[in-house]
Amino acid sequence: MSSKTSPRIKLNDVRLSYPSLYRKTVNPKAGPNGKLRYEATFILDKDQHAKEIETIKSFINEVTTENKISLNKIDRKLICIRDGDESEKEEYKNKYTLIARSENRFPIVGKDGKTPVGEEDGIFYGGCYVNAYISLYLYDKMSTGISANLLAIQFKKDGDPFGSGPFNIEGAFEPVESSNDLF
Repeated sequence: MSSKTSPRIKLNDVRLSYPSLYRKTVNPKAGPNGKLRYEATFILDKDQHAKEIETIKSFINEVTTENKISLNKIDRKLICIRDGDESEKEEYKNKYTLIARSENRFPIVGKDGKTPVGEEDGIFYGGCYVNAYISLYLYDKMSTGISANLLAIQFKKDGDPFGSGPFNIEGAFEPVESSNDLF
């Protein structure tokens, strides 16, 4: 089995969904013994990102052919890129989604491409636009699949947030009179 990794692939001006850039999470489907990883889902428009999508699909075809693996025998859930038209989510229509993960920290930078951005800066959220670098690889351990490694991410611009966004606490609570109670 080839351990070939794709060259770095740059994703330009893609929407960010389900970001876990600062805290490692475990894939709930992996069970309690799953690895903790940083991850993000990128939304690629089928027209705007046709070149990047073709690069990704070409690598997948090349590495599976080289290793004599039929794409039909790989569970579609184990391939990092998916056709959004097969999803029930409206924001994924006419798009592809790509899930990228990393076990290690990676550069997270602002618009200037070099200044590190921390979680406390609060600029990354589901719905914003980013640039990112990924690489793809074939794995064949207990199952066979194609994964994307998240190498770096840059904030590009704001977008409409997915979901309701953060709760605005301004004016939400009345002051409570002090008492001897702890809470």
